[in-house]
Amino acid sequence: MANIIKLKNSARKAQVSVELTIIISVALIMFLFLFKTASDKSQQFQIFTTDQYANEILNLFTHDFNSLYLSGDGTTQVVFLPETLANNIDYSINFFPDYQLIEINYSDFGFRKTHSAFLITSRIQTNLTNIHDPITLENQNGKIIIR
Repeated sequence: MANIIKLKNSARKAQVSVELTIIISVALIMFLFLFKTASDKSQQFQIFTTDQYANEILNLFTHDFNSLYLSGDGTTQVVFLPETLANNIDYSINFFPDYQLIEINYSDFGFRKTHSAFLITSRIQTNLTNIHDPITLENQNGKIIIR
């Protein structure tokens, strides 16, 4: 009779151990799912933030450029662009005078991103090599010189 009681106690302890292991496993799986979801949302927010910041920089620069053109001959303006986008991401700015287009390019989480805006003139001369220094825009007889 004592052996039967010992076996029942051992069986109960084994059952408790199995149930505890199952509960801990389920809790761990739920935690990992929540962590993955939070990580994905954080990444989406960072991408959104970078996209918005890139668009803001592009729109401000385009506005400065177009305003300078409309201001007329002899107008000069100095533009300061940030060294990096949000989340410390490097970027470049490209001009396409034939298409009256300006683009900002960067890579974010392994994806190449481009935003573009239209300029009101195709008469552009640029030798812009470093966007981290102050950029001088000058209107010379309707031609925009970028230095």
